[in-house]
Amino acid sequence: MEQILDLVKGVYTQHFSELCVIMLGCIIVLMIVNLRAVRRCRRQVKEAEKRTEGMLKMLFGQKRNTEQGNEDRRRERTGSAEQKRGRKEPSREQEELFGSVIREMFP
Repeated sequence: MEQILDLVKGVYTQHFSELCVIMLGCIIVLMIVNLRAVRRCRRQVKEAEKRTEGMLKMLFGQKRNTEQGNEDRRRERTGSAEQKRGRKEPSREQEELFGSVIREMFP
């Protein structure tokens, strides 16, 4: 056991500067890899934001169209009800004319 400790102590004292340079190199490499990953993630986030913005515009457009469609339907319903109320009853002459036309068509 003492031999192993002496070996480690000797390697540590003789190669301390090389070990520090290797650790610094690993740290720098890991930082570069991390920065590239962050840049890729930011790009993906920007693309997702653009897609989301487009989807939101489309959603609001559809919502606006359905609201306008509902309003148009309401107007049609109320307009047809007003037309029904404002419609005059057919006159007796029109009824007689219609009856005579029907009798001629179906003897």
